[in-house]
Amino acid sequence: MSIIEKRIKIKLENGCLPDVNAIENAIIKAGLEPVRWAIVDMDKNECTILANGVVK
Repeated sequence: MSIIEKRIKIKLENGCLPDVNAIENAIIKAGLEPVRWAIVDMDKNECTILANGVVK
């Protein structure tokens, strides 16, 4: 089992940050079982998540 890193972009709704469940669901949808993650960049319309996880 190896942990990989992936950048994931999530669209913001009304300029608000997504909640933890929305972020973790986006990570799972991207094909990773989340181990840890962080918001690393924000724009007007989206935020970038740096996620570490195990490939599903």
